[in-house]
Parts: sequence; structure tokens; C-alpha cells
Amino acid sequence: MEKKFLLISSSGSGVLQSRAPSLLDMVLILMYIFYRSTLMLDINHGTAPQYLSELVRRCDDTRLRSNARGNFVVSRTRLHLSDKAYSIAGPRAWNALPSDIKLISTRTSFRKKLKTHFFSLI
Repeated sequence: MEKKFLLISSSGSGVLQSRAPSLLDMVLILMYIFYRSTLMLDINHGTAPQYLSELVRRCDDTRLRSNARGNFVVSRTRLHLSDKAYSIAGPRAWNALPSDIKLISTRTSFRKKLKTHFFSLI
């Protein structure tokens, strides 16, 4: 029986493969998540282009813990293909970040702390 490995794709969904994920696979996935998270920081601070800000919306229900964490709404999709859209993948990457990283106000500090976080995962 062939052993299957779960590889997490850049959209956050899992794919079963017959080979173990290589270090290159993991670095590429983390690189995509890094850039999406950096754009989400710009959206969060209002410095992103308007067309990107219109694609996502902040969780505004005061009864939910996700509102206090600064999360964004991730729309539900029926197709796996639509999980790769920025309106889905951007908020999913942002919501997966630890709260201490999301609270950083400067872009330079955010990127530095995010890289440190990702290298601790590898």
C-alpha cells in the first residue's frame, strides 16, 4: 500500500500526494501566505489600493471573538477553484496569523515578525 502525504496548498486546502512535501514546497507555500498577509496588513491599515479593499470585509459582529481579534470574513465557496481567489485566500491567511503579529502597526516590523514565525514552523 502506497503511503500518502498531506500537502497544504497556498489556498489553505489540503491535497493528498504520494510524496512527502519537500522543503521547496513548504517555502513556496509560506512565501504566498507571506505576500497575502502583507497585503492584508495594508488593507487593515487603509494603505492598500481601493480595488483590494473592496474585495474583503472586516468581521463586524460584536458578539463574536473574531471581531476582537481583528479578523476578516471568509466567504463560503462550493468549488475548490474559488478558494484561490484573493477575496477568500487573503482573509484566510490573515485570520490564521497569531494575534501578536496582527497587532503590529509598522510594515517593516510586521514582515520581520512574520518571517520569524514562518521559519519557526519549518
